[in-house]
Amino acid sequence: MVSGYVDGANLKSRLRDKMAGTAQTGAASSSAKTPAAPRSAHVARKYQSRQNAIVEAASAVLNRKGLKGMTLADVGEPLGLVGTGVAYYFASKEALTAACYMRSLGVFEQLIAGAAAAGPSPEERLGGFVRGYFTMRKRIALGEMAPIAQFDDVRTLADQAVIDAYVVMFRNLRRLFGALEDRGVARFAITERAHHLLHQFLWVEAWLPKYDAQDFDRLAEKVLDVFLHGLASGEAHWPPSRLAAPHFHAAGKDEAYQTFLRAATQMLNDHGYLGASVERIAAKLEMTKGAFYHHIDAKDDLVTICFARSSDIVRGTQRASLQMPASGCDRLASALMSLVQHHLDGEAPLLRAATVSLPETIRRQVMLAYDRNAVLFGSMLSDAMADGSARQIDVQIGAHLLNGAVNGIAELPYWLPNPPVGDAAEQFVRPLFDGLLSTWKDRS
Repeated sequence: MVSGYVDGANLKSRLRDKMAGTAQTGAASSSAKTPAAPRSAHVARKYQSRQNAIVEAASAVLNRKGLKGMTLADVGEPLGLVGTGVAYYFASKEALTAACYMRSLGVFEQLIAGAAAAGPSPEERLGGFVRGYFTMRKRIALGEMAPIAQFDDVRTLADQAVIDAYVVMFRNLRRLFGALEDRGVARFAITERAHHLLHQFLWVEAWLPKYDAQDFDRLAEKVLDVFLHGLASGEAHWPPSRLAAPHFHAAGKDEAYQTFLRAATQMLNDHGYLGASVERIAAKLEMTKGAFYHHIDAKDDLVTICFARSSDIVRGTQRASLQMPASGCDRLASALMSLVQHHLDGEAPLLRAATVSLPETIRRQVMLAYDRNAVLFGSMLSDAMADGSARQIDVQIGAHLLNGAVNGIAELPYWLPNPPVGDAAEQFVRPLFDGLLSTWKDRS
């Protein structure tokens, strides 16, 4: 076992430190700013009903515009309220955003509870969670349920009540895998599988709108098939080869520039687009603002370049794996393992694709880059199925899950501090190839 396994208290402390962002300037969390409800039972029910309607409306706006772009007037418009009317229920958009996140976490807790009741085995519980999630998303798509807020701006908000609730939700999700300890799976490995599962479903937001709601039940079974049985047919070999880290090529830029981009990427991962101010980035890099602007003209330029750098690293690693004299599945595994290892050792960190607060032009570029990565993953997966090293699955679903794994890499250090890089990489990647519940005793 790895001694760096994170228990609940340690994890909560790390997330609090990582998410400490702009909210440190306030004395209390934003959720504490919500006005108290009236005491009359009838009036209180009416007040609560209106609060719930505001939170539901705000969740949709938050997903479109992010914390920075959302205004109280935007939220109130579909409800026939002006901004000051919304402010009667929520004193600030930060307080409202915290309420949106708490509602989303409540939905996830309900899904987890339903999965836990699906049966005693991890297989039954995993199936319950996957099917429950896609049923929930189908209800949202059909207008039977209000949208839930994406968690892209959690670090920027840095609300302690939200952070605590998020940690509790993750611990409850991890318990769905608890029986794996009896099968000899290490605790830190179970944590990584729970992290992998959670971030696959956070990434679903990026690709699910491409499908019709009537197909969501079929999608659930296709995704569950990969989670239970993996991508590999049984011919994949471990450990796969480690590929050299590709470098982002910027004309006329030296190694100091590469160092600058690596540090800026980590800062953006820690604090999000809104929380990573020029002042904060410059301080982290121990440079003056003038020196910062020597490298980059503006923060938006920095974000664009960091995303371009991450995309180049992913595609460069994909292409390098295609040159390997190996099976298609081994090439995929080598690409994923190498990306995890290079991120964890700091050689080529990847930028987390939290997009809702990005300016629209940057958001389009980011999603286009991820779509291109998915297309190449799909092509590589087709090759692996053709040579027999991968199971016959839905290629598009497999590509989405490979892309989701890439986006989850940036979050690994928050959940597993300082594990051996090789162990962490294998425990995060291999479940996608062997199945999230595999003990690997039948394959080596």
